[in-house]
Amino acid sequence: MKRFFLISLYIAFIFYSYSFAVKAIDTNKFTAQNTNTVEDYFVSFEDDVDIARLEEECFRKNIGKSCSILGAALYDSNPRKSFEAYKKGCELRDPTSCYNVGDFYRVGDFIKKNERKAIYYFKLSCKYSLERGENYCGGCYLLGDYFLNKGKYSDAAKYYDKDCRNACCEACYKVEYLKSKRLISNRLFKYLKQRNSNSYKKCDLMNKLANELDFEVGD
Repeated sequence: MKRFFLISLYIAFIFYSYSFAVKAIDTNKFTAQNTNTVEDYFVSFEDDVDIARLEEECFRKNIGKSCSILGAALYDSNPRKSFEAYKKGCELRDPTSCYNVGDFYRVGDFIKKNERKAIYYFKLSCKYSLERGENYCGGCYLLGDYFLNKGKYSDAAKYYDKDCRNACCEACYKVEYLKSKRLISNRLFKYLKQRNSNSYKKCDLMNKLANELDFEVGD
């Protein structure tokens, strides 16, 4: 019974910690469903990609998640159309689409590189993921990574903090990492940790249970 309980909590921990990086999805086989939950960022490998159906759902039926999947499916074969699909999805307030539009501008993939526009779309991704109120690592966490790589540590902590409040344990631990490396002040760290004390407690509990599960499995 104890092992079953630990496994259930560990699965929940993995689910809550899921981060959406759509370009990494294998688009050989999957289908889309019109839902508005964290499951938007999972795909089922059942049927071949139906590009015509996804285009219909994205551009005519205004289903944001379909735009996101369409963008991922077309990224290698038709990057410009992929960009258009992501942009349409962002207009429909799909956070994954917004992030990928920003990534096009960040990298300069087939469009002119524009860091200002990249940050604008990353912020939209953060905003829309928070509006959905889902428990996963979304646009705010990824924006935190962006600022971390830029050496803007206070900004990174600010956006990690937003997803830490949204039960993203990786975001909470990134704030702790910044503190451990003395990249943010003690004062800022204490303020953020106190504000998200419940999230830190939940994440510490999940981490402890995951370690106990590893120990039991090892036995």
